[in-house]
This record gives sequence, C-alpha cells and structure tokens, in this order.
Amino acid sequence: MSKQFEYRELVKKRRACDACMSIRVGKDGKNFRNQSSFHDVEDADQIGNFSTWAHDLNAQVMIVGQDYCDAKTYLRDEGRIQKKPIVDLEDVKEYSTETNYRLRLLVKQLVLELGSPSLGSSTSVVFLTNAILCMKPGEMSDPNPQKVYNNCGTNFLRPLIDLVRPKAMITLGVQATRSVLFAYLERQPEFKGIRAQGFKAIFQRHAIELEKV
Repeated sequence: MSKQFEYRELVKKRRACDACMSIRVGKDGKNFRNQSSFHDVEDADQIGNFSTWAHDLNAQVMIVGQDYCDAKTYLRDEGRIQKKPIVDLEDVKEYSTETNYRLRLLVKQLVLELGSPSLGSSTSVVFLTNAILCMKPGEMSDPNPQKVYNNCGTNFLRPLIDLVRPKAMITLGVQATRSVLFAYLERQPEFKGIRAQGFKAIFQRHAIELEKV
C-alpha cells in the first residue's frame, strides 16, 4: 500500500469526522466544526488547511502547530493561508500574518525551503499540520478543550506521523508538544514524565545534559 493511498484514506477520514461536533464552548455554546461542513468554502484536499502550504509525504521535518483558526477567520479567508500572492518572500509585509513569515525563516535555519504559502508545495521536504484540525467557535485566542486535542491526536496526528516518519519534529507551543507526547504515551511510556513537566524544567534538564557531553 503506497503512502499516497494511505494519506488519501486519512484525508477521507478527516472529512467525515464528527468526533468533536458535540463539544460546545464559549458563552454562546457553539460547537467545533469539521472544515468539510462549511459549504461556502471548498475543503482542502489535504489533512488540514495548514498542510496546503507543505505536504511532502517523505518530509525530513514535520512542523505541528496548535490549531488552524476559528470558524469566523476560516470563512473570512476562504480557507486559505495566504489570500494574495507574495511577490517578495523576504518582506514580512507581504504575508497575511507575521507568523507565516517567521515560520518560513525558521525552516530556512534548517537549510530547507518552505516556499510561498500562497502557492503551496509538495516538494519542500517539510510537512505542516496542526494538533487540532477542525475549526473552533469563538475567537482565535480562545483555549481548546483537552478532549479536542485527544480526539485529533488519536485519530489523525499519530497516524500522520507514523505515515510520514519525519527525521525531526518541531512543535509550535505547549499544546502542540503535549499533543504529540500524548499520542505516543502507550507506545513510549517514558514520555509520561516529560509531558507532565513545564517547558522550563524540560529545557533546563536537557541543557545540563548537553553541558556534560
């Protein structure tokens, strides 16, 4: 069975997923929505919208963000990471968000090329994804229930990592890191202690170990 076939099956599973549709948050009690349910916006032919930027199934590096966006932003941007074409990749003002600009700079530090978010690329040896794939109600800054991270981690994040098998992973923030660790707790019990620690303790511990080398 080819990677491409397995990936297509995973995308189909994501499109049909309703695991978090009953989870309501915020004052209005609105629920999370699969991006396939927004009929005014064409659903991405990827595991999630973040992956439209880079989706190499043989990627050397996988980058995992927290979540893509809230429902309101998703509709406003018509599901796209970058609405207008970028002429100068080195100019931060060309990007719809500063985060996209800095993400590309981060990848360049690895001597890799991410390409333009307005074009997408499947040959960048990078795979971008999110710990949560559905769109949350409320605002971008609103927190996500742990149950949503758990659902996506089990159903999509772990299968995707197992499929791509990157040489290295970069997680953007606490929740993305914990999602990756949680997804592998059963297979890697040694992750349990790390997952419970704060970032400061983890970094301090490993900095001391590096000094001994």
